[in-house]
Amino acid sequence: MSHLSQSLYAFIPKGLLTSAERMTGENETNVTEAINSILPSIIKGILVSNASDHAAIGQLMNQAGGNDKLLTELNTDIQNSNRSSLGLNNGKHFIHVLFGQKTSGLVNLIANHSGVDPENAHLLLSIGGAVTASFLGKKMIGEALNFNGILTWINAHRAETELFLPQDFNSFLQDMNNNPFSSASERGKFPASTNLENVKNDGTKWLMPILLVGFLAFGIWYWLMGYNDKMPGTIEKVQIDSSMNHVADSAANMMKTIVDSTTNTTEMTVDTTTNSQDTLTR
Repeated sequence: MSHLSQSLYAFIPKGLLTSAERMTGENETNVTEAINSILPSIIKGILVSNASDHAAIGQLMNQAGGNDKLLTELNTDIQNSNRSSLGLNNGKHFIHVLFGQKTSGLVNLIANHSGVDPENAHLLLSIGGAVTASFLGKKMIGEALNFNGILTWINAHRAETELFLPQDFNSFLQDMNNNPFSSASERGKFPASTNLENVKNDGTKWLMPILLVGFLAFGIWYWLMGYNDKMPGTIEKVQIDSSMNHVADSAANMMKTIVDSTTNTTEMTVDTTTNSQDTLTR
């Protein structure tokens, strides 16, 4: 276990894990193994967290660090098997802000690694969240650190934290926020992994129905205007059929011309995007 993880482990109130064992029905070995993977996972999660979440994470740390009774009350609640305690809820909220939709995946990793039930793994993860937020929050308050300051301090322990973290945890957490819209400044850009062929196909997919409806309406209007000056009953059936066929053929030819032009334009856009991406890659 890394030095920082050891400090976090020592920060856990005495008897809390024993109470958690009784509450969950898990044995000491499995609970200890779970906690030993949870604490460095939370540290790694903070290090790879989105910049857009830093303000919320830092605020939760400050709140936890400023509540001197948080862990004491958490210990009492766990002893009383209270799963809806304030301390647990604070820890659960901290974990949710940190990991978001990846929380369930992390819970499964903890359960598989330690042998505890997934529901109990979630409980232990919430305990770890409360302990970590309180520990780091007290350091922020005591040393007047903002979030960037505490992040710099945590980063100094990154190598040893990752060294003691199982490889599957490291891989999962490293990819946690690996998405093209991970920060607000990147929204609106093409993702690096965008399939350019799909961009082309999506454009023509929506274009065809719109053009079809438009030319159908044009064909009907054209036919009505062309024969508006004729008296009712004087139009021969063969003339109508021939005119309708002529209109349909004309509409089809016009639609083909526009679709070909649009497809060429889309391909030029795709080529431009490809060239831009190649330039950025270089």
